[in-house]
Amino acid sequence: MTNSDPAGQPDASSVSGEAASVPSDSGDQPRFVYIVCNPDSQALCKKEIASSCPQLAPAFSRPGFLTYKLTSDLPDRFNLPLTFARSYGWSELKVDSESLREVQEKVLEVVQRRNAKHIHVWQRDWVDKTKDQPSVSDVEVAKLAEMLESGKRGPKINRVTDADQLIIDVIRIDSGLWWIGWHKAGSLQQRWPGGIPILPNTEKMISRAYMKTCEALMWSGVNVTRGDTCAEIGSAPGGSCQRLLELGADVIAIDPADLDKSIQKHKRLVHLKMRGKEVPHRELAKVSWLLVDSNVTPTHCLDTVEALTSSQHTRFRGLLLTLKFSKPEMVEGLPSFVERVKSWGFKFVKTRQLAYGRHEVFLLALKQKSVRRFRG
Repeated sequence: MTNSDPAGQPDASSVSGEAASVPSDSGDQPRFVYIVCNPDSQALCKKEIASSCPQLAPAFSRPGFLTYKLTSDLPDRFNLPLTFARSYGWSELKVDSESLREVQEKVLEVVQRRNAKHIHVWQRDWVDKTKDQPSVSDVEVAKLAEMLESGKRGPKINRVTDADQLIIDVIRIDSGLWWIGWHKAGSLQQRWPGGIPILPNTEKMISRAYMKTCEALMWSGVNVTRGDTCAEIGSAPGGSCQRLLELGADVIAIDPADLDKSIQKHKRLVHLKMRGKEVPHRELAKVSWLLVDSNVTPTHCLDTVEALTSSQHTRFRGLLLTLKFSKPEMVEGLPSFVERVKSWGFKFVKTRQLAYGRHEVFLLALKQKSVRRFRG
């Protein structure tokens, strides 16, 4: 499907990148970029792009995969200020072939031309939240990845990379249709294949909240560790608490419902069987990180959190909030939600739709950006 409507005129303030500009000899510089997102949120992503990135004019698209033509230059490593984009990069070429051998040859040509050390191979709908078994497309992606693996001296396949590494992206769009692109890893999520983190063992997780919390902490840069006290509103059945306990934190679980038996008697967990608005503020006096994942509207969520952050008894270093949007049009209020959180004294606020989330937006808020503590 091709959309020929222009996205607007260039505006250098909308899309940022490295200080260095594109080299004047840009004959090898692609004129298209690709953007991937949750297929259910594609309309929101396209709207956000049109508003924030008018340098990009719509081109080819499939559910969850968008390409845009540039109307002005960008640096090799660029940043798109988008909540709903999972990952993005330069669009090099498409390969329309049923032969994996032909796809392999085209990929290796790009690897050699770009002198790349990393290749990310993935399916545009790589995360299937409804199936436990791999689909046919997963098998094809795995087969191509195996074919591209060429020993210790060859490019690394589907590894989490360091910052500033050049990565070749190989994306399976449909049967017999592959897209080859590349990007320089800037933000943390751009170091993950397809913008999706590689999680720790999830075989014994209590609920999907475990995966969301893993990704949220990885993306945010918040390093919860032993000695931290975390509180979570909307904690049942306990997937998020499970991950926090694994990291060594003391956890206050806040939910009228019961927790899973595997953690309910954990020595570092206290369960307050009540709603967030009912919690005595003194109970949260030692809490550094407040998490919320309640099945309520964003406004209701923020009302509860505001009451807690404004209390004389609390000193939160950061907030990790999951905002639920039951209707797509509710996302229109996201900028006002961000400004509301900033008005509470949280200077650093950013949002992202998690790969392991659904119709939700994750919001990180910190009093000081420096409180993020990355592992070495």
